[in-house]
Amino acid sequence: MYIAWIVLASAVCITVESHRNSHIELRSLGGNVLVPKKGIRTIGDLRQTLERKYKAPVELYRQGTPLNNAESVDYDNAKIDVMVTLRGGMRVQVQTMMGQKLEVEVDPNETVLEFKKKLSKKQKLPVDQQRIIYEGKMLQDNKTLADYNIKNNSVIHMVLRLRGGHE
Repeated sequence: MYIAWIVLASAVCITVESHRNSHIELRSLGGNVLVPKKGIRTIGDLRQTLERKYKAPVELYRQGTPLNNAESVDYDNAKIDVMVTLRGGMRVQVQTMMGQKLEVEVDPNETVLEFKKKLSKKQKLPVDQQRIIYEGKMLQDNKTLADYNIKNNSVIHMVLRLRGGHE
């Protein structure tokens, strides 16, 4: 069996092959993992096993058609595409005023303030001096990245609040 793994928000390829009648081998750049075949008779069984293994919901397809959970798994002649929907763990590109580009891993449900704290650690800039702009809007600290519809590979601009003047 061969499964192409398509992951939203990250480039991960996993090949799944039948292995010595007792295991399914998951092969990726990160290394190989053996999963016992025992109990995997249907597409639903395979789906549950992959969801437990990768802690994310998956959809299984053959030639673009969704597979039925009740369908039997054919280990000898199967090519299955797997799409996983990640619940977080995306990367955004941050561009500074100086033209520097940073890649930052974020969760869509984190607040803008939490995002600024990550940038503060990377750039050694105080949170209160950062202004985060996405699609021409300055982002509010108490809102989440998802509130602004920020997606994987979005480009976010960071500018600094200018201090100055005499009071």
